[in-house]
Amino acid sequence: MLDFMRKNASSMAVKIILGAIALVFVFWGIGTFRSQRVTSLATVNGEDIHYEEYRMEYINTIERYKQLFSGQMPEGFLEKMNIKGQVLDNLINNLLMKEAASKLNIYLSDEEIQEEILKIPAFLSNGKFDKNLYERALRANRMTPADFEKKVHQQLLFEKISNLLTNSITIPESEAKEQYEYENEMRELAYLTINPDTFTKEITLKDDELQSYYEANKEKYRTAPKIALNYIEIKKTDVSNTINISDEDARLYYEEHQSDYEAKEQRHAHHILIKTDKNADESTVAAARKKAEDLLSRLKKGESFEEVAKKYSDDQGSAQRGGDLGLFGRGMMVKPFEDAVFSMQPGELSGLVKTDFGWHIIRLDEIRPSGLRPFDEVKDTIIARLKDERSKSALFEQASKLYDAIIAQGSLTLYAQKNGVALAKTGLFSKNTPPPHLLTKEALNELFELGQGSLSSIIETPDGMLVAEIAEKVPSAIPTFDEVKAQVTLDLGKQKATEAAGKKAEELISALKGKDIHAVAKEKGLNLLISKPYSRSNMATLSKEIPPPVLDAGLSLTQSKPLTEKPVEANGVFYVVSLKTIINADMAGFPAQQKAITDKLIMQKKGLVMDSWLKDLRKKAKITIHKEQL
Repeated sequence: MLDFMRKNASSMAVKIILGAIALVFVFWGIGTFRSQRVTSLATVNGEDIHYEEYRMEYINTIERYKQLFSGQMPEGFLEKMNIKGQVLDNLINNLLMKEAASKLNIYLSDEEIQEEILKIPAFLSNGKFDKNLYERALRANRMTPADFEKKVHQQLLFEKISNLLTNSITIPESEAKEQYEYENEMRELAYLTINPDTFTKEITLKDDELQSYYEANKEKYRTAPKIALNYIEIKKTDVSNTINISDEDARLYYEEHQSDYEAKEQRHAHHILIKTDKNADESTVAAARKKAEDLLSRLKKGESFEEVAKKYSDDQGSAQRGGDLGLFGRGMMVKPFEDAVFSMQPGELSGLVKTDFGWHIIRLDEIRPSGLRPFDEVKDTIIARLKDERSKSALFEQASKLYDAIIAQGSLTLYAQKNGVALAKTGLFSKNTPPPHLLTKEALNELFELGQGSLSSIIETPDGMLVAEIAEKVPSAIPTFDEVKAQVTLDLGKQKATEAAGKKAEELISALKGKDIHAVAKEKGLNLLISKPYSRSNMATLSKEIPPPVLDAGLSLTQSKPLTEKPVEANGVFYVVSLKTIINADMAGFPAQQKAITDKLIMQKKGLVMDSWLKDLRKKAKITIHKEQL
């Protein structure tokens, strides 16, 4: 299903889809799209791309990049990657694909979208769809069900178009062999390292040099603004401990919200799966069917369903439990499976049921009819819910009363003095070094906008709520030369040592031209290092010993050109790299890798075809971009 995208993530075609679909899949139910502003950012063959659609796609894209960088994107990353342009390009390409699909008579049914999402591993619990997993992911990604259905629709549409345009692509064995040889040709490197640290002692710096460096790099030493806080915090736990929910409260809630506790009909079943890929050829499907028929015959003769499932079922999640799927309702299984289960009676054994997963044998164990769940069954959940809701309400009420009282006194300090309250205090901190587990990014932004002595609004914290006063504020400033002279000395010394090391590496390369690196290293008393043999397919295994830029440089060397033209700089160290040996690929390993290499080459060619197709669509389309709206 997603193989094309996974294997071709760098191609333009795939970026369109990856740019549109969240890293964590979310879906379910029927939803409505967010209201859209009428502002049009672009028009594609007469169809508008509205601001609100773009805005949400942009926000989701930023969030995905934040996840990739663990919350901290590199400075200037958004501008360098032209994220605004990428998002708009993705939306334009999606419209072009939708239009092209219509002309090609390619359509998707609601059932196809549902079945696709039911197969997403992120939403499977014990082998079946878990609506709770979906709902959590949906909330985390700030998407509506309709938003996600649209993303999945785009993904499947792209796959259908890709299959139509690229299914005829084949790779001859000779091309696969050539690729195998390219990937598995081994080489050894001989290399020298020149570390700037060895030049540090030779560096002498004069005061006028240091002063000049400081003047040219003043901004480098600018300090970040800092603030210190006095604050009063109300803890969630302190408030929660005062909240008690009686059984009477819980029962009243239960009576008023009975629709929340209506249980729909559920069925309990076991199954055995003989797996086939949905794109498998006829002979493979037939062989899987024959295996399933043999197992069904054995079950009809009285063999234990559980034992047969444990031994033969390809659904690893349920096989360990003898094929037990537990209780599930409608909409939690793919449609052919659901239709079969909900037509059976307890104790009944199905015939063979075909889905995109393969061939199933099903035994229905129990029918649990719809009805109101008993109060005792849901009482603890209701109590926990009411306690949480009332605690939040009480917390905000207490924080509001505190805030009003502080305003009445004129300042946090005066309030604390009059009421004998000990203020919590922080030392000076910058936005990048806040007190741990206290302030969110939004709170920091607010606090750093305030002046000294100013009072914050009510601020939510991980542990409760607080009201803070700016006790001290230190603006950003450039320190004097004397204040940072020690750091300037280190920085300029490092720069000069790096320059000296680079010059030494260049001199070595000049001295090595036409000469043997072993002889030159011995003559100059240098430590010549030899790499282990490596290839393009396994170079990652050496990356901890030798920096990747050095290994990459080695792959470009040949017997006629065995020396890098320039030093390779990696992790602050300079490398002079020479080719020692090339070892031809061992073709004995080709048969085992032939299929994987062939599949990869097919995916690469498919990516090129789709890239070319999309570029052609854009060339022929009438596209108007209103840049002023961006």
